[in-house]
Amino acid sequence: MLQKSFFGVLVDTCPDCAGIFFDEGEVNAIRSQGGERAFYELDDLVQPCPFYFAPDEQNTYRKCPNCLASMRRVQYLYTSPVTLDSCDSCGGTFIDNGELQQMKAYLEAGKALDQSDPKQIAAGLDIHTIEQRDKARRLHWIAGAMAFYPFH
Repeated sequence: MLQKSFFGVLVDTCPDCAGIFFDEGEVNAIRSQGGERAFYELDDLVQPCPFYFAPDEQNTYRKCPNCLASMRRVQYLYTSPVTLDSCDSCGGTFIDNGELQQMKAYLEAGKALDQSDPKQIAAGLDIHTIEQRDKARRLHWIAGAMAFYPFH
């Protein structure tokens, strides 16, 4: 992984596959400096090596470039076709080349939805509820892990 400074934030990029690893908090730091548009510029700046061939990763889990723990696959916004790799150990997220553009397309398609439709409003609330539940689970896991490391 190579570090690149982007809007004052050092992000880790893969020179082979052009994937980007965001440490916990880096996404918010970039968003506050450059807005949502910054992520699409970053995706354009990082390009894969012309000789890179992506392995079939359907049946394998990626190792976190930060802490080497196995990452879990998560659906972006729970309903999109974009699958990201998330590390429960350090909170980082690995985004494959082109996935930022796919996320943008998904968000733009969502803006075209009818916000007066009760079914779509309910779906949005369900996503929020799932996100809050996932956050609570992560905090519970961290608290449990911390119990094994007593502070003196």
